[in-house]
Amino acid sequence: MKGRDEQAVFDLIDQISEEDWRDFKDFRDFPDFRESPDFRESPDFRESPDFLDFPDFYDLHEPPSHAALPLDNAALDRIKTRTWHELGIHPHAQSSDSVQKKPATPRRRYHKRAFAAAILLVLLGAPIGLSEEVRAELKKILQFLPGFGTVSEGNGHPVYVLEKPVSAEARGSEWKVDGIMIGEQEASIRLRGTGGHAPDKITLSTGQSDKERYEFKHGTFTSSSNGWKASYTYRGAIPFSGHEAVFVELPVAVIGPLPLVLAKQAGNLDGLGPTAAKNGVTITAVTTPMAQKRIRVNLLSILPDGLELDSFGIDPLNKSEETRLKLTNERGGNLEIQKDSIFANQNEFFFTGSPQDLERYRLSIPYIRVADKHAPQQQVTVPVPLQEGSANIDQTVLLAGFPVDFTKVERVDSETVRVHVNVRFDSGLAKTLQSFKVYTQNADRMSYMWKAAEDTGAIEYLELEVQPGMEELTFSIGEPRYLLKGPWQMVIE
Repeated sequence: MKGRDEQAVFDLIDQISEEDWRDFKDFRDFPDFRESPDFRESPDFRESPDFLDFPDFYDLHEPPSHAALPLDNAALDRIKTRTWHELGIHPHAQSSDSVQKKPATPRRRYHKRAFAAAILLVLLGAPIGLSEEVRAELKKILQFLPGFGTVSEGNGHPVYVLEKPVSAEARGSEWKVDGIMIGEQEASIRLRGTGGHAPDKITLSTGQSDKERYEFKHGTFTSSSNGWKASYTYRGAIPFSGHEAVFVELPVAVIGPLPLVLAKQAGNLDGLGPTAAKNGVTITAVTTPMAQKRIRVNLLSILPDGLELDSFGIDPLNKSEETRLKLTNERGGNLEIQKDSIFANQNEFFFTGSPQDLERYRLSIPYIRVADKHAPQQQVTVPVPLQEGSANIDQTVLLAGFPVDFTKVERVDSETVRVHVNVRFDSGLAKTLQSFKVYTQNADRMSYMWKAAEDTGAIEYLELEVQPGMEELTFSIGEPRYLLKGPWQMVIE
């Protein structure tokens, strides 16, 4: 047990943040979750960040899944010693007989996923031959939601989805149902149109003659000159077995019956489609066959904590074509990457496959762009020329480890100053900074502009507001966006 099986436990321990470790400091006050049948139904758990409230779960952080095996006493001692070291705590020596069970204290952050409970068992010296309930919690089932381009974490309850979008025309406009999801206690619909406007509410009905109707409330909404898209949500259970007819009732039309199928399930991203890992980032391509040999590809990712994926390079990340995602057939020919004509998603594209059903395609993602939204902001103070003109400066700050050079300040007019920046962009590096956000001291006057270099897309200068007579300007920079070099390569069949 001293090698691989012990490491499985340590891998679970490593998933807990420092703040959550501290919650376990007085582990004797922790209620035994195995004696709480309402564990997953407690309000604390459902209101915690760990309960994924559809549809607000676009980031996926998946801890490894390990089989639970019995440990010998020596292994338990080693695990407890290392665990206390991780905690930075020196527990008082005591025998297990002297530990008195205290009344259960109110739950605070103790539902930090079920593997936290497994760690608790380690701290208590309990055997690691975990119960079936704990094993079920440790092993997550991922369910892909077509039309939404995301995954949810399953709890054993079936989730029904619309696999392919369905369109209808009414009153000179096209209406399209992009996605439907019916879960255990909630359901969502994504709708779009090329004319008119999004309705405030829509109805989903099930059954043939005596239809059951469920009213969906308007959620997010986006519009452009070419059309609109909107999402709708219903809170509560919708009895559905997969055999009933489903209709979406709109103010001007009824679309249906719509074929709903069980969501594609897997124990990890690899099970949902071809997967590649590079530089700490895992990317999976989920494919859905459409009509006329057209194939939809949704890209899913697992990133290190704190990072959010900004672009997969479906559009080139700068003027260089080497940053664009590429798809080739078995003969090496490039296939056209197609995007939605109205609202292009950064994690979705289409292509038209070969007449031969068994053709394989090679997907290559040379670069991705990520945003570090948790990077500490860095304050910058630069001199401001009193008259129109410029002054060279030499100031460097480190933003999430990236050097940012401020080289010149130019007063454009009485209310505008231009600050020239060099982020040292180098596409040959494993990661290179491209841009960042600016935060002014006056939140009500946060107006700024920035210009990027045409070839690299890297930020060149900022334009910020100033007041007449100001001699210096203070602002902060944060949320760096940088390119990660791949390639991530996978075969689509």
